[in-house]
Amino acid sequence: MTSTRGPSQSVPGEILYDLGMVDAIPANNAPKYLYRPNPERPECDHTVELPIRETYLWCPLCALEGHHSQLKRTYLAPAMQQVWWEHWNPTTGQVESDRKRMQHHLNQQADEVSEKLGIAHEFHRNDFTALRKEAEAQGKDTQTPLRATHDRAVAAGTKESKGRFVHDL
Repeated sequence: MTSTRGPSQSVPGEILYDLGMVDAIPANNAPKYLYRPNPERPECDHTVELPIRETYLWCPLCALEGHHSQLKRTYLAPAMQQVWWEHWNPTTGQVESDRKRMQHHLNQQADEVSEKLGIAHEFHRNDFTALRKEAEAQGKDTQTPLRATHDRAVAAGTKESKGRFVHDL
C-alpha cells in the first residue's frame, strides 16, 4: 500500500482546549501526530496534525464547522539514513567522514573555483552506488580506489590493517 502525504493543517492546542478535546493546553503543541479521515467512515477530507496521541478522535475542524466526523491516526515510519563510508574525496582533497562536512567542503571548493574562473559553480555529492554500477558497466576497475583509500588510512594511522597487504603510496 502506498501512502501519499498531502498538505496537512496543524490545529493549535488552544482550539483543542476550547473544544474540550484536551484537559490542558499542550506545552509547545508538540509532538505532532498525523490524522486522516477514517476509511470506514470518510465523512470529511481533512488531514490534521495534532498534539494528541489517540487511535481515533473527532475532527476538530469539522467540529468548528458544526458537524462531526472521525479521524484515524496515521503511523509513519522513520526515514532510513544511507550508510556513510569514510573515503578520500579528490574534489575536496581530504578524507570525508561526515555527510554535512563534505557538503561544507564542496561548497568551499565551489566558491574558490567560482572566484578563480568568474563563473558560478555548485558541487554536489554523487551517489557512490550509482557511480560504481556505471563504472562496472563500462568495464572499469572499482576495487583499486577502495584499496587505495584503505591503504591511505592505514598509512596515516587512522585505521588498522585487516590482514591485507598494504601497498606503499
